[in-house]
Amino acid sequence: MIRRTLLPAAAMVLAALAAEAMTPSEVHTVTREQLSLDTIVPENFGQWTYEPRVRLVQPEDPDALANQLYSQTLARAYRDPQGNLVMLLIAYGPSQSDQLQLHRPELCYAAQGFRVSDAAKGTLARDGGPDIPVVRLGARRESRYEPVTYWMRVGQEMPSGVLERQYVKLREGLAGRIPDGLLVRVSSLNGDPQSAFELHERFVRDLLGVVDPRHMKFLLGAYAGDRQT
Repeated sequence: MIRRTLLPAAAMVLAALAAEAMTPSEVHTVTREQLSLDTIVPENFGQWTYEPRVRLVQPEDPDALANQLYSQTLARAYRDPQGNLVMLLIAYGPSQSDQLQLHRPELCYAAQGFRVSDAAKGTLARDGGPDIPVVRLGARRESRYEPVTYWMRVGQEMPSGVLERQYVKLREGLAGRIPDGLLVRVSSLNGDPQSAFELHERFVRDLLGVVDPRHMKFLLGAYAGDRQT
């Protein structure tokens, strides 16, 4: 009787110890230096000029979970000489654990009353490096239609789906690491999605063209490509 009682108890203790040993404890960032999004992304570059009066879709509650997820956010709108307006949101989270992880734009827009549709994986071509894995979607609320292009970096990887992201986190966790994460979202107001996505691609290409090569890894991880130093 004592043996039958002790064996399950011992098994539970061993399982708890094993789970604790496998729990990642080291926060692992892709760059050693502390980078500021305001430093990485200029207010004006190329033909793009900062538009401070434009309001972006983002969590409005100052006590929202996003404030726990992200240590830095940057929200800006830019306009080119032809009048094209592009909205840029970048959010950085230093710890991508099971409790704290990047929120997909699909969820953010839905929480703001948008109907999200046509989400599809794709790639974004750029100069001087491999194409960027992205997700494109449409968000509609009443008469407002906002095509969106975004990518997520988790550690060194750029997972474009939920399962891919979970796999990266699991792999990092088994190595004892908690990866950092970055969300880059580009959007515009345009009833023609194809035209909007082409505009997004041009905007990102122009932006990455002026980013300091030392900071490319922070934005793109292993996809930093030839400009990485």
